[in-house]
Amino acid sequence: MLSQVLTGTGGVGKTQLAADCARTAWESGTVDVLIWVSASSRQAIMNGYAQAGVELLAADPGAPEQAAQAFLAWLEPKHGQRRCRWLVVLDDLADPADLRELWPPSRHGRTLVTTRRREAALMGEGRRFVHVGMFTPEEAATYLTTVLASHGRHEPADEINAVAADLGYLPLALAQAAAYLIDTALSCADYRRLLADRVRRLADLLPEPGSLPDGQAVTVAATWSLSIERADQIRPAGLACPMLQLATMLDPNGTPGTVLTSTPALSHLTTHRTPSIQNSAPVTGEDAVSALRALHRLSLIDHTPDNPYSTVRVHQLFNAPLAMTSRRCSTMSSPVPPLTP
Repeated sequence: MLSQVLTGTGGVGKTQLAADCARTAWESGTVDVLIWVSASSRQAIMNGYAQAGVELLAADPGAPEQAAQAFLAWLEPKHGQRRCRWLVVLDDLADPADLRELWPPSRHGRTLVTTRRREAALMGEGRRFVHVGMFTPEEAATYLTTVLASHGRHEPADEINAVAADLGYLPLALAQAAAYLIDTALSCADYRRLLADRVRRLADLLPEPGSLPDGQAVTVAATWSLSIERADQIRPAGLACPMLQLATMLDPNGTPGTVLTSTPALSHLTTHRTPSIQNSAPVTGEDAVSALRALHRLSLIDHTPDNPYSTVRVHQLFNAPLAMTSRRCSTMSSPVPPLTP
């Protein structure tokens, strides 16, 4: 059997893909047991395993750790025991370390993990890494056209294509933008003008949290804000936020990494390290590279140091007028110094 790890930035639809896979497996009868576990923390994983142990094995609910271990042991059948076809979905894994010694035995069943992380700790024998990217331009246009048409809205194809491009073909942003267009009765052309307004934030051009489509729980802004805060906790702590803010002011098509490790950049990072992190030491070039790698690990940027010409790429929705920085680093107000390699 095979473990699959679906990785990608927040909002590309990893959970939806996992849900579709799980639903298809269950309805087709190819699995006997289907377990869906929130993997937002190690404790959440243990709680999910414990609940499975209680429901499947009548384990003692008052001893959750033993129930969780009993469930993991049950996934690996003993000699002569009838083999059970199982699928365990670990959704939104926050930290690869949370799964240490908690990976289901892949040789006896199927495991599907969704995560924004993409470090080596998630790779291993019997695991397949699957990168989930943006919609293609055609997929994005088809999606917007279909959703709007279902509400009696018929927009010019060129305007639909332009809105999709403005939102960087991010599935979650497209879904929430479509809901906003329907709720506000705005045309695509008017919506694009609002997107181009440099005094507005993307959060102002999406539905309120209570009005999100398709049962969604959080907005694009909130989804990425959580990723930024997680990246900011990775060593060197407190540098991911200001580094992302610098990167968003540069060309989204790609920027040489030397620009973000230059002397003006290091000075800026030293000054604007996340305030809650108590560290006054000057930021070094190695620190700056580590901050870039932290952002890459959380799928917030693409950092390819083997390409000397465009080593850092940022999704266009992170650009300055639509900045979606987290609360912890949103207080940065000083001008960014000129950056030169």
